[in-house]
Amino acid sequence: MKEKALARTFSGLASALALGVVFFGAPALLGTTSPFTIDGAFAKQGGNGNGNGNGNGNGNGNGNGNDSKSEKSRSTKSEKTEKNQKTAKAPKANLSTTIDPLIVANTSADAFAKAPPDSRIGKLKAYYTANQAALEAKAAAEEVDATAMRGAFENSSLPSVVSAYEALQADPANPALQDAYNQVVTNAVLTGEQIAAVESAYSEWRAAIESDTIAAKASLAAKAALYAAANKTVVSSETRMALDVLLARKIN
Repeated sequence: MKEKALARTFSGLASALALGVVFFGAPALLGTTSPFTIDGAFAKQGGNGNGNGNGNGNGNGNGNGNDSKSEKSRSTKSEKTEKNQKTAKAPKANLSTTIDPLIVANTSADAFAKAPPDSRIGKLKAYYTANQAALEAKAAAEEVDATAMRGAFENSSLPSVVSAYEALQADPANPALQDAYNQVVTNAVLTGEQIAAVESAYSEWRAAIESDTIAAKASLAAKAALYAAANKTVVSSETRMALDVLLARKIN
């Protein structure tokens, strides 16, 4: 009996020893030095997986977060710029250096009548008066043609008579010119009516020239008055036309 028990014991030990050899020999066959190395390899793989997952997650999360902040910052700046543009005050017309027809439109006729000459309204009134005189002078000048009047004078008599009379009119107090004219008239045997025609034609021609001169001077005076009212600033023709219409309604 003892021999059979010992045999079973030795058989069990042999089996255990064989399993141990297989267990501890398997790592050598797999190229590892420890049975725990396999678990360690798997642990490392798991660690790498977690590390990559966390790293990518954090990187993407932070990157997206930064992009979102950047877009928000740009959006805020854009909104501020737009707000500043909306709230910025429009530039006001500098009424001290230009003429705004609205000044006239918002001023009563009574204010124009009582305005001091040196005030803005007073200067505008002075311009209106000067401009009216210029318009009247221009109309009078247009009624006669100085060039045509010159032609009529030249054809009023003989060239010698016309020339002598014109020279005399340029220097009426010159006795030599007076004698020369008298002699020409005598030689031409002019009648009193013919002499009067020469003198009349000359007067009409000179009157036409004078009308043109008056109109030119009046126009310059009106422009000077407007220049003064605009504080020595050139006024456009469009503004002047609008101004003339408004002033006509305010000033009688």
